[in-house]
Amino acid sequence: MRLTLSRRLATASTVAITAAAVAFAGTPANAAPASTDSKVKASAIGATRVTVAHSLMTKYSSTIYANARVSYGLPSGAYLSSATAELWIGGKKRTTIKMPTYDSNYVNLPRSAGAGAAKLRNIRAAGYYYDANYNRVNFTLAPAASNLFNIRRTIDSSAVLKLRKSGSKIRVSGSKWRAIQPNGRWARVSQVLVQKKSGRKWKTIKKVRPKSNGSFKFTYRSSKRANYRALVKTTTSLQGGATRNVKI
Repeated sequence: MRLTLSRRLATASTVAITAAAVAFAGTPANAAPASTDSKVKASAIGATRVTVAHSLMTKYSSTIYANARVSYGLPSGAYLSSATAELWIGGKKRTTIKMPTYDSNYVNLPRSAGAGAAKLRNIRAAGYYYDANYNRVNFTLAPAASNLFNIRRTIDSSAVLKLRKSGSKIRVSGSKWRAIQPNGRWARVSQVLVQKKSGRKWKTIKKVRPKSNGSFKFTYRSSKRANYRALVKTTTSLQGGATRNVKI
């Protein structure tokens, strides 16, 4: 069933591309055509389709590399000269970015634009082709938009949880619980969950708000040995994670 469906799709795709390329057939690649400002309907050339995966903001680059599927559906002989998109985060336009001018598997986003629920809107692509009389014909594809995706800040990889036990008293402390900001600086995460494993489940024993430098400490009492960990939950603007289990 899959083979039959794939073959049908492949055949339909081939027919569509061949039909769309008829207008460009027979045009020499090295021709020196006259320029024209004629516009053609976008539907006669191709269609922009962009799907972006959830992306991570890191400390090490001012550019966020986002895995994506970018397709313009251009027939042979048509080329893009420019492509742009508006980057919206949290329902607000933050900036305009340059898009790849060819089918691609990535989009670069500026870290300075921010984090959260994001979308590329008003994706506009313009290009040209040469007609049968060797005239250059300019075209603009219809505006498009991407899917909704999240840009999440990452937590400092050196964040740690420490436990010291004396009798039934356990001194719990943590440091560097902070996340990268759009300006490239660190800022504390709003909440860290310190958890204890009970059976197969993790039970939160304390919700802590770190200091401005990402540190915290408190005292907990337990006479039995158990596994502990620190956890930060994932949100639309923050990539969470947990420490390794600490048994004490």
